[in-house]
Amino acid sequence: MPINAGPGASVFRLERSYRERLLFEGKTNGDDRLAFALTDGSATAPVVLWHDPGEFQASLVGATAVVSGVVYFVTWEYSHSFFGTSRTTLWRSNGTPDGTTAVTTLPCLDVDLTAAAGLLFFDCGGVWRSDGTAAGTVQLQTVDAITQVFNLAATERGIFFESASGAVMEVWWSDGTTQATKALASFPYDYNQGFLTVLGERAVFGVGQHDLWISDGTPAGTTRFAMSPDP
Repeated sequence: MPINAGPGASVFRLERSYRERLLFEGKTNGDDRLAFALTDGSATAPVVLWHDPGEFQASLVGATAVVSGVVYFVTWEYSHSFFGTSRTTLWRSNGTPDGTTAVTTLPCLDVDLTAAAGLLFFDCGGVWRSDGTAAGTVQLQTVDAITQVFNLAATERGIFFESASGAVMEVWWSDGTTQATKALASFPYDYNQGFLTVLGERAVFGVGQHDLWISDGTPAGTTRFAMSPDP
């Protein structure tokens, strides 16, 4: 059944539920500008949290996450020309227009958000965290231009994630502070790897094609868990 987002509205993409309503990216009330809004699915006009201000040629709403009852989302505004400019902005909202504010602009394009330990984590040329303020949005991991960060996995105490550069893959842990953000172990990078999952407060991840490792977030507690036989 189609989602009713109010008169003149069109839904491009549903994002997530929030406080018994649906967050969506689309157009509202016949307005041609892109919007990020909340609807209860009825004919009532949606609550618009963000409208494209029209400073660039186009815009997108990216990742969303909810941390301690606050919804975070990312907008990307850009120009179509080859050397066009762009702006990526992290926002926070309590579900009302007046309670929706920009946290900060980010120096990257594609951002995925992960909620953990009451904080927001994301990859933006290395792992960052935010407490919802500009001053509290900081880079935890410094990487070079060829480093890839992936598999951010949340626990109640922080996050595990993987980082690959050249022929080396590392497994990391962070509790949201720079002091406790550290590599736990490094391995030869195998492109057939690709999973890291959380088991309670520990992480289980693959190394190569046959080894299974487990970590409690410390280098000493990062050990081989199992090794499968050759196929």
